[in-house]
Amino acid sequence: MSETMTFDEAKALQASIEASVARAGAWLDHLRGDHRTVLGLTPDEVKFSREWQRGKAVYDAAFRRLREFNRMFVKAYARELRAERREREGVRNARITQAAREAAQAMPQ
Repeated sequence: MSETMTFDEAKALQASIEASVARAGAWLDHLRGDHRTVLGLTPDEVKFSREWQRGKAVYDAAFRRLREFNRMFVKAYARELRAERREREGVRNARITQAAREAAQAMPQ
């Protein structure tokens, strides 16, 4: 992660990496299809196929990249992430307060 990257640029990069993990996971799901064991696991005959192994390697690499990015992202942008979380919580709390007021007004006296 570049030291000159802004918070918004870093969030966009994170979203891009998350999308690549999702695409790789969707490809593995496609390869698995309806083939599942009783416990819901991927059967060995699917896991031993070259296509699955390539797809799994791509998924693992994308997931590893996301994990490494998130490790740096959280440290580099801790202040911004906290502010964003506080803002979301403030909006949520305002909605809850408004709903409670409306419910109280709707109650018969």
